Amino acid sequence: MLTAKEEKFSVNVFSGMTLTDAYKDAYDAENMKDETIYVKASNLIKKDKIRIRVQELREKANNEAIMSAIDRKKWLTKVIKGDIKENEIKEADISTKIKAIDTLNKMDGEYIEKLKLSSDDDKPFEVNIKVVE
Repeated sequence: MLTAKEEKFSVNVFSGMTLTDAYKDAYDAENMKDETIYVKASNLIKKDKIRIRVQELREKANNEAIMSAIDRKKWLTKVIKGDIKENEIKEADISTKIKAIDTLNKMDGEYIEKLKLSSDDDKPFEVNIKVVE
């Protein structure tokens, strides 16, 4: 468990502040020399619980930045329905909507490919393959 100051330091480091600036912002360092602040900040970032917290913040940011499959499907559906405009002016053209439908179908595994194969005795048979991406 982190203290409030350790959490603030971790968030500051995550947000891109230098270790010294992150420490100054999180702790009362007004009367400290810069060298002392740097040493304290360097020691603090070496603590497992601080490094783990900074990593957790990075992973959370990465996960939130990536659209889930459901989010992608909702967005594509909005394109198809005309809720999302191109250049904030006009509805997507039919070609764009067809591509969005095609993408949704692929995501849902709706397509079945039929291949005609023949055996050594030249008797044809069909194999249905469902494409899963």
